[in-house]
Amino acid sequence: MSQLSTEESIVRLKAEILAQDWRISPKRTEMIGAALLCLQQHYQERKATHAMLIMALSVLDYIRQHGSNPPETVDFLKEAMAHVVGQYEDLEYRPSQEEQIFRSLFTHFTKLKELIKTGKKSAPQKRTPAPAALPPQPNEPHEPSAPLPPEDNKPQTERTNLLEGIEAEKLINDLRNSLAKAGEVGSTIGDLLEQLIESQQTKGVNQPDPLPVLSKLPTQTATLKATVQKSPAQEIRDQSSPGQGSASSLNSCPPTELRQLSIGNLKLAVQESLIAAIKPMKPKKMAAYIKKSHVPAKDFGSFLQNLSSQFKGPLGKLKPKKLKKIDLPIMVPQGLDLPETPDPQAQNLLILSNGSWHGIIACGKVEQCPQSMVQFRKNQNGDIAGTGYLENEEEILLLDSLSILRREGYLIMPS
Repeated sequence: MSQLSTEESIVRLKAEILAQDWRISPKRTEMIGAALLCLQQHYQERKATHAMLIMALSVLDYIRQHGSNPPETVDFLKEAMAHVVGQYEDLEYRPSQEEQIFRSLFTHFTKLKELIKTGKKSAPQKRTPAPAALPPQPNEPHEPSAPLPPEDNKPQTERTNLLEGIEAEKLINDLRNSLAKAGEVGSTIGDLLEQLIESQQTKGVNQPDPLPVLSKLPTQTATLKATVQKSPAQEIRDQSSPGQGSASSLNSCPPTELRQLSIGNLKLAVQESLIAAIKPMKPKKMAAYIKKSHVPAKDFGSFLQNLSSQFKGPLGKLKPKKLKKIDLPIMVPQGLDLPETPDPQAQNLLILSNGSWHGIIACGKVEQCPQSMVQFRKNQNGDIAGTGYLENEEEILLLDSLSILRREGYLIMPS
């Protein structure tokens, strides 16, 4: 399936909200999922709407696995989609109202989880989308897009924690997906797991849950811990001491291959498993790509050679016809001592790939052979995850490549 634009995603959600057939077929599920993922990227800076999309994706995953039973799952999905459409078409951004809508939807989400856990079924009711959730019509007085709970007296930090809790719980799904792909894990995975454990310990969650976002946290966390200990680079995690920017203790990790490179005057490393290709460039060609901020994947092809064969990992598995349509963005790692723009003296294009995310870093010299990291010390500085210690006792700064890909990379929707 091709990648949807934001407008196409909104049109898709409107069609599903008004659809009379409440049996969602696998094809429709994939189309809804593609639209929700696109909008999740669009609203990544608006935490409340982003959290609503996370809940919608969670319920959609449940419907994909278990069908539309109980029917309240479809009720919730349509309600969430209607709220998102309302937020998109409301030209005035109202943060407090958006947060109230989120809290109302979160209450419904919690009730739905309890309904699924207890196996209860509510009385049949007419399936029509709630009109209150749709956007106001032009020249009419604006009404809230959902019945809003009365304004509470909770401090702002507590309301923010509620939103952040949803985000933290979503991390467990991202972690499961990453663990399922051998050789495609990075330093971020360990950080995600630690954040998740920390978050759930403070909440005191003790019961499993049937929905993916908030499900099976105690048992799954224990299982994931065991898996992390067996996977290369996934022991790159620790508990940082209190204080912003404080460095953690030194931790051993399974031998993890790193490729050393330079960006500006800084020497860094990325995980070998994330590298799809390394392409040397002439200065004139490099300058042209940096000016455009992207590189057409078709430019990496060569005469009488299959374009897919130019890449390793997920990019190498795509068909040449699809690869030729992709423009890979040039990503700029952020952090102290890193240049704010792509290095104009760069000599190589480092193509990174993880799952459906792909992008390029313009860098200087790239070492020909990878080296194994055996210890890691977390000391987050922007996109620098910390310091890796190689087998020869050399120290090297490790880039958080997954974070860069998810922030600036190109997302290819599944076919």
